[in-house]
Amino acid sequence: MVGEAEGRGEVTGGRRRKRDEPRVPVIPSEARDRLPSIFHPMKLTPLLILLAVIGCGGPGKVDPLSIVQPGVRLHHLAVRNLGLSGGILDLVLAMHNPNRIALNGTSLVAGLDIEGSHFGDVNLSDPFSLTASDTTLLTVPLSFRWSGLATAARAVLDYGAVNYALNGHLMVTAPELNLQIQVPFSGQGNVPLLRP
Repeated sequence: MVGEAEGRGEVTGGRRRKRDEPRVPVIPSEARDRLPSIFHPMKLTPLLILLAVIGCGGPGKVDPLSIVQPGVRLHHLAVRNLGLSGGILDLVLAMHNPNRIALNGTSLVAGLDIEGSHFGDVNLSDPFSLTASDTTLLTVPLSFRWSGLATAARAVLDYGAVNYALNGHLMVTAPELNLQIQVPFSGQGNVPLLRP
């Protein structure tokens, strides 16, 4: 028989097929032209992309479990004003939001130590926003009284940079997901102290 050799397999398209090799059907070109147009590769690609987007929850959707807590660090301190009884020190916090969606802050509570002495506490209840995939600088005023500070702590306000320790938490919401997250933060190091 033509195209077949006894015991050696069958000849297909100029090459010999082994007995255990699967047979691949070849669609003649005239039959290929009669396939419905939806099976054409260029028309099938957008359909597959659409199915993939729908399978992922739709365009722009974020899974609540994929939300990453924002990072908070002290960027710098600035003396706003000083008086006989105390003053106001601005804490400039750098808040990095690694998420694809903006987060809204509802509150922030923190305690600040400078050069080993507790300098004061902040309690912010004004709303603030953290831009998606970006770092936002937030200025939070800290009121302090000289009577509550050691003499050494008063002298640090004349320094160009100070050692600090900061501990606190903030509450953020993701309105798109109806989700509220408490984000604890802490940090220590050396930051610039700016004077007016």
